[in-house]
Amino acid sequence: MQNQKIIITECKITEINSILSLMEQLGYPAEIEQLTNRFSNFINIPGYGAAIAISNDNVIGLIAWSKSNLFVKDGARIHIEALVVDKEYRKIGVGKALIKYLEKNIKRDKNICH
Repeated sequence: MQNQKIIITECKITEINSILSLMEQLGYPAEIEQLTNRFSNFINIPGYGAAIAISNDNVIGLIAWSKSNLFVKDGARIHIEALVVDKEYRKIGVGKALIKYLEKNIKRDKNICH
């Protein structure tokens, strides 16, 4: 598994079925309808998002984040809501790639405190 190409991309509603097992591995099992509703609500909030890791057409990882305003100073922060890598693909850099994807995307937001 070390040499497999890993693609990180925005998670879309069409991938919900593919992340069910990841959510269960994270400790949050859900039915497809529950997760679909939760995901739809989540990604429609400005500053919230999710991305998946794909290898050989399989979803092998997930990261989800939210953005909140700071109280103590001007700006906002990002909170990682979920980060999970399929148990068969751990320790090969999938989690690191998901974090790098998020870091790259939040650098575009000048309101985020770094």
